[in-house]
Amino acid sequence: MKNIIITAIISFFASTVLAQEPMIINGTTTDEFYQEVVLFEVVNGRTEPIAQSKVVNGKFAFKFFPTYEGFYLLGSTQTQNNAARHIIYGKEKEVLNIAIGGKSYQLNGKNSADNKDLEKFQSMLSDMKEGIRLGGPMTYVEFYPIVEKLAPQIAPFKTTSKNQTFLSNFEILKDYLFHYYALQFQYLPKRAHPDAEEIISLYKELDHTKYLNENLLILPFGDSFLMSLVIDAGQQKKYSIKQGENKAQNAIDFIPDPTIKGQYIVQLSNNFKSYDDYLRLVEPNRKYLTLADQEKRLNAKLVKLADSKPGDDFIDFTFPDIAGKQYSKKSLQGNIIVIDFWATWCGPCKQEEPFYEKLAENYRNQNVKFLAISTDKDKAAWEKYVKAKEGDLNITHLHASNKNILSDAYQINTIPRYMVIDANGKIVTTNSPRPSNVELKNLIDKLVN
Repeated sequence: MKNIIITAIISFFASTVLAQEPMIINGTTTDEFYQEVVLFEVVNGRTEPIAQSKVVNGKFAFKFFPTYEGFYLLGSTQTQNNAARHIIYGKEKEVLNIAIGGKSYQLNGKNSADNKDLEKFQSMLSDMKEGIRLGGPMTYVEFYPIVEKLAPQIAPFKTTSKNQTFLSNFEILKDYLFHYYALQFQYLPKRAHPDAEEIISLYKELDHTKYLNENLLILPFGDSFLMSLVIDAGQQKKYSIKQGENKAQNAIDFIPDPTIKGQYIVQLSNNFKSYDDYLRLVEPNRKYLTLADQEKRLNAKLVKLADSKPGDDFIDFTFPDIAGKQYSKKSLQGNIIVIDFWATWCGPCKQEEPFYEKLAENYRNQNVKFLAISTDKDKAAWEKYVKAKEGDLNITHLHASNKNILSDAYQINTIPRYMVIDANGKIVTTNSPRPSNVELKNLIDKLVN
């Protein structure tokens, strides 16, 4: 998050699409809740802060280049609750004039039809939004009538906008936001709970699978709505949650959309307590991890779960060789793996290189795989070096770059670094003796014999 007084200027230099015209937000507030205002973007169903502006004399402002046309949010650093944030529509050349408070906002001055209609719709749902505020005063006795009154008004709500992209996004938002608020209320801590016969038909007739699709990715509450939908579907016995069964897998199987299955897996990873938890859930469902963002978030969790104690599972990895072929722990299953972390610029690495090559030759006809994993940031330098060494070496050269999952997981801060993994994928050592030390050979011999 960038601390920028009054005006936050964000430049995104992407190699593909670069916005040419900025969006301007001119804001005011008299609410003491706002000492500073945060601008959020939507990243695959969750909100991420991209800038913040201090409130000076009741005013704040943003000038930024939108990376996409769609929903953004304004809120405060004092809460993580999406219900306390205001959804706005962002695109190139948009100018938004807005006055915000902790619970609501109003547009003033000149604004686009997109944002005017978005304001009207959010105002219509303001009582529902207040109902899901943590610590709010509403019980189901007050909330259910609000839901029933609003339900027939959602679909007919029309916008005056001529922006086709907005129209498409807004049609999704209307239905999803209404049902998101309704479902969120069901799972908030309450002072009083309805009996089964008091629960209104909207909840009983909810088609959960209708909302479990990739529309969740463009909505600021997408991940949250996803979890509420899956939990509620389980409570309504749309899939089995019986004790002793794999409840998480049953939920994954219930979700119809492959990408959203992946989103759900990433969300569940927040509850993983061990690498075994990761293996049990992620590995059988890896085909559903179709977004780079999903892999990135899972890898971040995996790094935290990694343990370097002998006997623990060595975490999986995937790195390419010079021809682009991918190698992983799984693809080498059944082999003892000896890893050399090195780089072309590393003098001590090159000093150990002849010893590593000789060691690898000793085990040519045995189930021992030798990997030379480069941490070179400059891939071209690595390719040039490896091509010059091509020959009949019993070593597989892979490129991981300077930032990679194994370096993070096992705190590889200096190179060379050598590791040994047994044929079952368990750690023997994540910091073995160097190849010039006979102790490394002795260690491998014990595993082979």
